Amino acid sequence: MNDEPKRLVDEDPGFARLVAASRGDGPSRAEVDELVSLTRRMVSASRWRPWRWLGSGAAIVGASVLTVVAATSVWTGRRGTNVTPVAFPVTNPATEAPLVVGGIEPEPAREKAAAAPSPPAVDDPAPPVVASPRTRTAVTPVHSAKPVVPEVRAQGTSSPASELSTFDEELALLTAARSGLHSHDIPSCLRAIERYESRFGSGLFAEEMQVIRIDALASSGERAQAHVLAQRFLNTSPTSAYAARVRVLAERTRD
Repeated sequence: MNDEPKRLVDEDPGFARLVAASRGDGPSRAEVDELVSLTRRMVSASRWRPWRWLGSGAAIVGASVLTVVAATSVWTGRRGTNVTPVAFPVTNPATEAPLVVGGIEPEPAREKAAAAPSPPAVDDPAPPVVASPRTRTAVTPVHSAKPVVPEVRAQGTSSPASELSTFDEELALLTAARSGLHSHDIPSCLRAIERYESRFGSGLFAEEMQVIRIDALASSGERAQAHVLAQRFLNTSPTSAYAARVRVLAERTRD
């Protein structure tokens, strides 16, 4: 029994025609041999030529050989016709001689490198000058700053913290003064006002306490004193919330 596989070119007439047409269109054996021989001569001559001269020629020749090999190598089944590739020797561009164009040989690379201007030499930086112990400037000791003495608040003024801590007591005295005025207990009202001014001065309710005093004096018959205090209040606090009430008291106590 014969196990040899049959070639596709023998089984398929259409494929056989394609193969025949490709063989007829491709170069002949003599042309291929001539091209390979030319390539070898070029490679041998390129040993004394720069790589950049051979680059374009080798690329063209390599492409032509690959085209010929591809055209003449047809795979049929598990077997095919193999074309032995041609090995091209690769040369080192750095070891090749320079290309001679028109009989003029370019200058060697080492001459160009020697002709290139060398970078300017940089002098070593001068070492820092260290002053000798004799030339050092004496440092004057800095005296510590004097301690800052906290500013003493004027008598009769109160800080926000103290105002918050005395709010309840101030409100109690204000309530007592209002109660005495409304009940016509003028002595009790004036005592609460005196106590407030002696303890808190310009406290939270200082303006209202002045207005209550003017009203209490006007109600007790001290009209002249009430009028003087009313005019003084309007001169010092014309935009106060109690200014309208004090104007009424000033008009009422005017003779």
